[in-house]
Amino acid sequence: MKCVLMADKNVRPTKNVRATRRVGALVVVQAAALMGAANVWAGVAFDPTVSTLKITHDADITNPNDIPFVKNPSTVPPSTLIFPVNNYQMNNHTFTSGNSSTIAAGSLGQVTNSTTASFVLAPGTGVTQDDPDGAYPGASSLKFNMDLRWDVTTGGFGPLANGYASLAVGGTV
Repeated sequence: MKCVLMADKNVRPTKNVRATRRVGALVVVQAAALMGAANVWAGVAFDPTVSTLKITHDADITNPNDIPFVKNPSTVPPSTLIFPVNNYQMNNHTFTSGNSSTIAAGSLGQVTNSTTASFVLAPGTGVTQDDPDGAYPGASSLKFNMDLRWDVTTGGFGPLANGYASLAVGGTV
C-alpha cells in the first residue's frame, strides 16, 4: 500500500488548517499501519498438494457384501466454488434394487483467510433412502473422509485465529 499526502505550496495555511492536516495525516498513517498489519497477520495458506478428500456412498452399512461407491476429487476447491456454483462432487449417485433406491449428493470446500482455516459442506449435501421393498435393511450413508492441511506462513496465524467445523443436521422419517 502506498500513501501520499500532497499540499499546495502556494497556499499559506492558518492554524486551523494545520490542525486539520495533522489529523488527516494521522488518520492516513493509522490506516496504512492497519493495512500493513493485516498483511503481516495474513499468514495461512491451504495446501492442495497434500490435502485429500474421499467421499463414500454406502447403500446399506449393515451389509458387508455391498460395494460402496467411492469418489476421490482431485482437488478440494474453495467453498465459493462448490454447489450451487458448480455440480456436486458426489453428484446424485444412485443405488437401485427393484423399487428401492438410495441417492447421495454433496460437496466439500475449504475456507482459508487470515483468521480461518476450515471447511464447509454444500447446501443440500446428504443421502436419502426410499426402501419400500426392504432391499436395504440398514441405513444408507454418505461419508466424507478428509485430510485437509494448511501452512502457517511468515507472520503467523491470527490475530484471532479460528479452526472450526460446523455441521447442520436434519432428517425426515
